[in-house]
Amino acid sequence: MILTRCPACGTRFRVTPEQLRAREGRVRCGRCRAAFNALEALDEAARAVPLPTATEQEPPAAASAPVDSRPETESGSAAAFAAQAIAAGEPHTFAADAGIPSTSEPLPRRRHAWLRAGSWSLAAVLLLALAIGQAGYFFRSELAVAVPSSKTWLEQACAALGCEVELPRRAELLSVEASDLRPHAGSKDQFALSATLRNRAPFAMEFPHLELTLTDTADRALARRVFPPREYLLAGENPSAGMPGQSSFQLSLAIEAASLGAAGYRLYVFYP
Repeated sequence: MILTRCPACGTRFRVTPEQLRAREGRVRCGRCRAAFNALEALDEAARAVPLPTATEQEPPAAASAPVDSRPETESGSAAAFAAQAIAAGEPHTFAADAGIPSTSEPLPRRRHAWLRAGSWSLAAVLLLALAIGQAGYFFRSELAVAVPSSKTWLEQACAALGCEVELPRRAELLSVEASDLRPHAGSKDQFALSATLRNRAPFAMEFPHLELTLTDTADRALARRVFPPREYLLAGENPSAGMPGQSSFQLSLAIEAASLGAAGYRLYVFYP
């Protein structure tokens, strides 16, 4: 056996030639964890003793320096070794050089890496779910049209969230196919407006608002009025049902405007 001394804390240790050859003399102090070359820090009492070769017998331990002969090994490395401190009452161990990490160290690191990766994955999934939920909330009407099977689910979700799945509003897909404004047959102070609205979309849409503008002979506006659906729908018709896709709707209105002397009119459909 060979005695070496830690240059950092002065603790003496017992090492074997095999342990020295395993890492070319590189060891780590079991007390202060300082790494050093055991061959360069041999104890003075051991410097006179030549370093045994691989075929030499291992010399007995010095009687004047009793040591604890219980070695502590480090798993996972055939070249790892341990030596016991003899200067202190409690034994301390050497470990392999820090250049080769201990097999026990990566375990918590790998665990922490998995935890971090799992946390990022969970956060990404939650953010994706939040983005999908927000898109579904703000575009619920369009989603119900694009995926009709989702309308029931959307209505159930809105019942819990306090919202409604409204019918689409696409004024560009609506048109006034025909209209007529003439004096009312039953009253000289009224006009009768009749019109046919056409829904060219393949899906149902919300009933639009109508804007009627009365004009003079120079096409200058004399009066303008907006009619919401409840004013031109007949009693018993459900506004929430909307205009079916690819269908026409006929309406008639009585307007009190004979005193204006209107010579023409303009009729538009729009959504407020």
